[in-house]
Amino acid sequence: EPNGYLLEDTLHSPTSSSSDGELLHQTVPLPVFLEEPTDTYVIKNKPATLQCRAAHALQVYFRCNGARKQHPSSVNSPPMQQDFVDPQTGVRNVEASINITRNEVEEYFGKDKFKCECIAWSSRGQIRSQPAAVDVACK
Repeated sequence: EPNGYLLEDTLHSPTSSSSDGELLHQTVPLPVFLEEPTDTYVIKNKPATLQCRAAHALQVYFRCNGARKQHPSSVNSPPMQQDFVDPQTGVRNVEASINITRNEVEEYFGKDKFKCECIAWSSRGQIRSQPAAVDVACK
């Protein structure tokens, strides 16, 4: 039946749309981590700081124990995300950091340790960093 073949052809070889898509993908690279969060400790009343930096990202944020970490509303806290352009390469880097307090770690009753990962996002897609565990150091 000729109609069946036509349908097949359009499914298998969308010539114009695929090449346009590939061109777009070449200009927008996936983000690349320049710095990933590492395992750390909360010591007494000093919160643990996790840092993350990525190139080619529109946004970088932390997810802890599966939930996105929102920016605390206190006025004194620095912004979670900072953007800057590398003067040598012209590549835009996005940096994010979060503080994890002792209370947060002690109030977390999951099966595993308190863990955070960094997500770097661009219009091309998103990548996840290695997970970083946060422990409370012995008193």
